[in-house]
Amino acid sequence: MDSDTLNQFQSITNQVFSTDQAQQILQSHDWNLEASLIAAFDQNPQLPRALSTQSRNTILNSNNSNMEDSIRNAYNQAFGNSNQPTPVNSEVPGAFPSPYEQPSPFSDSFSKLHKVAKTLLKGLITIVIIPLWVLYQLFCYLSIFAVEKIAPALNKVTGLNLGSGRSIYSIRRSLDPSDNARRFIVAFDEEIGNTPANEASWAVDRPPFLECSYTQALYIAKRDCKWLLIYLQSDEHEDRAQFTKELLLSKQLLRFINQYDIMVWGGNVKESESFQVANMFKVMNFPFLGLLSLTLNNTGNNNTSSSTLSLVAKVAGISNNRPLQVKKIIKRFTKVYERYNPTVEAIRAQRNSRNDEQFLRAQQEEAYQRSLARDRARDEERNAARIRQEKERLWLLWRRETLRPEPSTELKGQYARIAIRTPDGTKITRRFDKDCSLEEIYAFAEFYLRPIPEEDITVPVSKPENYNHSYSFRLIQIMPREQLPVDESTRIQECEIVWPTGNLILENE
Repeated sequence: MDSDTLNQFQSITNQVFSTDQAQQILQSHDWNLEASLIAAFDQNPQLPRALSTQSRNTILNSNNSNMEDSIRNAYNQAFGNSNQPTPVNSEVPGAFPSPYEQPSPFSDSFSKLHKVAKTLLKGLITIVIIPLWVLYQLFCYLSIFAVEKIAPALNKVTGLNLGSGRSIYSIRRSLDPSDNARRFIVAFDEEIGNTPANEASWAVDRPPFLECSYTQALYIAKRDCKWLLIYLQSDEHEDRAQFTKELLLSKQLLRFINQYDIMVWGGNVKESESFQVANMFKVMNFPFLGLLSLTLNNTGNNNTSSSTLSLVAKVAGISNNRPLQVKKIIKRFTKVYERYNPTVEAIRAQRNSRNDEQFLRAQQEEAYQRSLARDRARDEERNAARIRQEKERLWLLWRRETLRPEPSTELKGQYARIAIRTPDGTKITRRFDKDCSLEEIYAFAEFYLRPIPEEDITVPVSKPENYNHSYSFRLIQIMPREQLPVDESTRIQECEIVWPTGNLILENE
């Protein structure tokens, strides 16, 4: 029996176990103090239920003679309480502290209070920050509005150009490319001091810049097969005034433009479209003058080619502030024009021929459509006439069947005797029942003029729908001259023209 081990075991467990019980626990674990302590803590519910893994490893690896101090030091290392007195279980005096002790109500209240305070702090920050942000945005917009309204007035009073240039404080409204082109022309005229001499001319001759976007200028040049001269300038380059005076306003360049009917488009690279044009042509030096012409590019499909606008000549910047050799530039432009213009003429002739063919084809198609419409209308008229004739034939058969027979001469006072003279001089006399309508007289005259074959009379028919018969003649009383109306609601005995007798003349319409 190892008395030192037994004393250490009893000291650590505060002598909760008797000497015999402690000896039994130590003997069951071959007097291994660490294993015996763990088994004791697991078996006795009054002791802490377990040790932390770090403390167990620390105990197993420790060779300190004072085992109690080693275990307590391991516990303090695991739970961060090395500088504080080790808490013990209040139920067992001198018991080893347990890492699984439940938190006290005070710690729970403190945790809840901490969360509530954190939430209130966030809400307070939000309530304070949002109004400050809104006030900041409002201040920015008011500042911009004030600059827009005050800067023009200050410009007039002081003569300064406030709010202009490329400053970050400058305010510029976004304009479409056409407005940018017109604004560039106005700025160019102001720069060269150009003013209208009269309604048709300007004081200073300059290139006729297009008042449209670069995309529209390309479209017009391709559509009309024309040459296009583009001018790009930058406010950062001081050579602009010299370039404008020596080249753009030179009589040689203006004569070249007018002689060959060349379109001119200009822009400032501070505008987005002009900046994109400069990047597309990889312009590095300003001012820039480029001559564009239609060229043919092989597509590789059946040896076909498509036309595109290409940069064939250019002038970029001024080298070492030397005077521009305008004659050489115009001579080079003229050579390039003479070289590429036959291709442009061929493309124009081909396009004109294609346009003429399309126009002729459109005219033929239009004439064909008109002829087709006339034939269709004629067929519709024929069908309508055929349908009307068929309905008229059916109506005549039906009316022939419904025609009332001639009353007998024995019925005195029940009929009217009516004589009708036809255009060929024939006189027809017939008796009509006094209750017949006036339309009955017209129906009798119709069947006299247009007799129906006997084989058709035997076929019973009904009145055709959507058909109103119109008679091609009229019945006239001679003295006084008066036309007998075609009335289905008026009876014969109610009309003085034919009651009790009547003499009528049949006249064709």
